[in-house]
Amino acid sequence: GRLGLGRRAPAGMEAEAEILEPLELHYSDLLLLSSPSTGLSPPSPEELERLMCVSDRVMEALGPSGPGLLCVTGVPKAPALRRVLLPLSRKLALLGNRDRARILKDIWKVVFGRHRFENFKKRKHVPRVHAFCLAGL
Repeated sequence: GRLGLGRRAPAGMEAEAEILEPLELHYSDLLLLSSPSTGLSPPSPEELERLMCVSDRVMEALGPSGPGLLCVTGVPKAPALRRVLLPLSRKLALLGNRDRARILKDIWKVVFGRHRFENFKKRKHVPRVHAFCLAGL
């Protein structure tokens, strides 16, 4: 799906709505990307290449030229999670910029790993997270 996020134009001027395409990421891929690589058997070269591609797409989506949107599909128990997480999103939005940035940075490190975070930080990119969507709910 598409998320239409537009800006209000000054009186007398028409504004074109900006359409942002979120990156769809399956929950199982999110788990694989965030898990330490200590599995019993290493992934096949094809699976490793696919995961690196998914990881690169996530980094691009959250980078300065990306939409800053992720849409996670296939989340188990999503309705129950939504009831818990949506009230917390309001609290996160009402935090000061410094506190919110610290929390999002910590989440980024946990989800994508400290190594990926440090490499991303070296590129002088700061992830812009505008929204986190649980799709298909």
